[in-house]
Amino acid sequence: MASKTIIFPTDFSDVSVAALQWAIDMASTLDAQILCIYVVEEPQIYSTLDMGAVAIPTTGELVESAKSQLQKLSPIICPMQRTVRKAK
Repeated sequence: MASKTIIFPTDFSDVSVAALQWAIDMASTLDAQILCIYVVEEPQIYSTLDMGAVAIPTTGELVESAKSQLQKLSPIICPMQRTVRKAK
């Protein structure tokens, strides 16, 4: 029998966090696991000369932050994998 996986993309917004409960309920009903995924894009900055110095996080910092936020979403209710991917 094939294993069942629900892919749950998140952007950590209140709406996506609320939707996680729906995914958990569905996983429980289907006896499935959840793959919670967040994609990190390379930081881009578009500025004008009058903005002054603007600090932007590195891709590594964004990945570590996303991993930390994914850990906080980890429900004990059902099996869930967490992954952060860097966009190409």
